Amino acid sequence: LKTAPQSAVQPADARESLGDFLRIACGRETGPKRDLVALNCGVVFYLTDRAPSIAAGVELAIQRLTSGEVEAKLVTLVEQMGSPEVFEAARREYLSP
Repeated sequence: LKTAPQSAVQPADARESLGDFLRIACGRETGPKRDLVALNCGVVFYLTDRAPSIAAGVELAIQRLTSGEVEAKLVTLVEQMGSPEVFEAARREYLSP
């Protein structure tokens, strides 16, 4: 992980925050915003004995984000409890090139 200024991770508004969330959860974000999420997850993995160290937890989080595992779980959650149509529209808006 690399350090970054607060401005690199702080969203400007709710729309940007939603886009950031989708890019991170779907494995498209590789910058400081993804690193911040991976660091938080790494601490949780370590504290819950799912990783032997924070660094190992960060690596596990990055691997899960980049492998598509997080995206697949999000899709399943939306299918079970949310609105798949709204989710697909957001994916088109925020994840299309």
